[in-house]
Amino acid sequence: MTRQHTILQKYIIPFILLSPAIIFLFITACKPFDKEIKQDQHIAAFRLQLSRVQDSIDDISGRVVAYQTIIGQIAKDKGLIAERKKNNLLIEGNVYLCNEYLISGGYDKAIDVSNEILRIDSTLAKGYYKRGSIYQLMNNDSLALLDYAKTLELNPDYTDAFYNRGIIYQDAGSYELALKDYTRAIKKEPLYIGDAYNNRGNVYLATNEVEKALADYDKALEYDSTNAKIYCNRAWAHYMCDDFDKALSDCNKALSLDSLNINAITKRASIYEKKEQYAEAIKDYKNVIKLDSLDAYNTHADSRKSITRLKALKSKG
Repeated sequence: MTRQHTILQKYIIPFILLSPAIIFLFITACKPFDKEIKQDQHIAAFRLQLSRVQDSIDDISGRVVAYQTIIGQIAKDKGLIAERKKNNLLIEGNVYLCNEYLISGGYDKAIDVSNEILRIDSTLAKGYYKRGSIYQLMNNDSLALLDYAKTLELNPDYTDAFYNRGIIYQDAGSYELALKDYTRAIKKEPLYIGDAYNNRGNVYLATNEVEKALADYDKALEYDSTNAKIYCNRAWAHYMCDDFDKALSDCNKALSLDSLNINAITKRASIYEKKEQYAEAIKDYKNVIKLDSLDAYNTHADSRKSITRLKALKSKG
């Protein structure tokens, strides 16, 4: 007898000899697996639809309608038998929709969508973080802080919540709290770690801990060596240490990366003044006025005063 015949005898023939009732039970037991397979196929199809919206529709309003339509289809789909999987899919769709509202500046609608996400799952740390970040964009820091606190209660390792909350504390002048949150974020080594070091350096600078600020700016540049903002910040730390040559070098580096950086030009003008290079300082202040032609950054009054003062110093020299 061949091996094939042996296998047939072992598995197939005994199955045939089973009673009709047992065979019926076996076939019935397989039906849930069929439903699971069909459900997973539905999930895969919906995820494909969601991922294709960005590539297939150019305008935001069109993408919003598309996401709303897909979310509606998910909600009505009877093939999605597992509530957890269905809810996860609804959350994914609403995250896409929320991002579209954020891009277009529709913050109120983005809040509505984030509320829907939390209605679906009130234990979702990401949902509270999402809503908190929207409140922060709306300058509603008190509500943002509440959501970040809830995020961290549900997930104590949520790095982005530490970082964003640090920004709120920094802007409010709560430097001790900001330092704690930036330090917690840095320990998690996020992708934006250069920004975290830069921000913590700014807090150290604001509290006159200049050496710590310099160390953080150096660290930030290890991760992001082409960031003009960091060079500009480090320039001012050198300026506070009366190291004007290093300060000038950092300003020049910042401007080589971003020639229209008004902050860097203004700081370089101050450095030139300290180095008694008055002509160069005057030139920079004039450039500031030119670049900020509409005085959007309120630079004109101070720049003109500085030019008048520097011209007097230059004439004395």
